[in-house]
Amino acid sequence: MDILIELLTNTFGIDESEINRYKTLEDMGLDSICIVELQVEIERKLSKKDGSLTLINTDTLDSILIKLDNI
Repeated sequence: MDILIELLTNTFGIDESEINRYKTLEDMGLDSICIVELQVEIERKLSKKDGSLTLINTDTLDSILIKLDNI
């Protein structure tokens, strides 16, 4: 979870007080291009195979963690 929060704050400039594990990526202000960038950064930081993670605008931090557990 810490890596996700770090990426959202440092890469996308989202204030930590705006980050909620149940808010969708879209509700946190990310558009489709930002979501793809987030996906790539998560894969890179966690040494996951490129393209192994697929994110959509309705994903939440919780749903991303579940997806990562299944990779």
